[in-house]
Amino acid sequence: MTSPEEKKPAESFEDALAKFKQNLSTELDNIFDEDAIKAKRGARGRKAQQELPRLEVANFGVVSSFTLPSGWVESNFGQAEPQQGRSRIFNQSDTPSAQLCFFFRGHRVSEQAAASFLSLLSSPDHFLKQSEFKATSEIVRDLGNTATFKLLQAATRQVNSKRVLTVEGRFIQSGQDTYSIFADVDGTGTIVQEIHYQAPKLEFARYLADVRAAMTSLQWRQPQQS
Repeated sequence: MTSPEEKKPAESFEDALAKFKQNLSTELDNIFDEDAIKAKRGARGRKAQQELPRLEVANFGVVSSFTLPSGWVESNFGQAEPQQGRSRIFNQSDTPSAQLCFFFRGHRVSEQAAASFLSLLSSPDHFLKQSEFKATSEIVRDLGNTATFKLLQAATRQVNSKRVLTVEGRFIQSGQDTYSIFADVDGTGTIVQEIHYQAPKLEFARYLADVRAAMTSLQWRQPQQS
């Protein structure tokens, strides 16, 4: 029986050197491994992306404020004549083809279109039937043209306590996907505020979660009858 005083043999110099070489080899593999390098670069890139300033859209129509995802920049600001509409366009800095557009067409829709729009917004959230969507053709503009736009779904839903009309689908010719929001501005249904997220298929999927998450920051103005 081994006494407590007896110790295990000391590690030989050769064994210690072999262990050191093995540890050093593993460390060097981690330093120079291509996958590890890419992972570290990706982590640094994500950290830098998170540290970029987040832009805010403020006081644009019925939108009181909206914070854009980190890494988005304003690409264009247009304030044309009322009949030509007004827009602010933002794009993802790494992917300019991924765009977020705040748009106001600059004129009121017809009373008939407004009535259909208000009827939708006054009903509980739901997916639109074909007949309901057809009745919104003046509201959704080119998204209602079946020859140029393939509808995925249209629905009414709450975005921060305001019920809006959302439309998702793809432009047939360009192949670009879109997620669009149509909101009533003044309670009459005749003035429509639009928000469009649009990008080619792969880029659209890449940033959709960021855009949806950013929607939680959207604050609405209280409608004022004109």
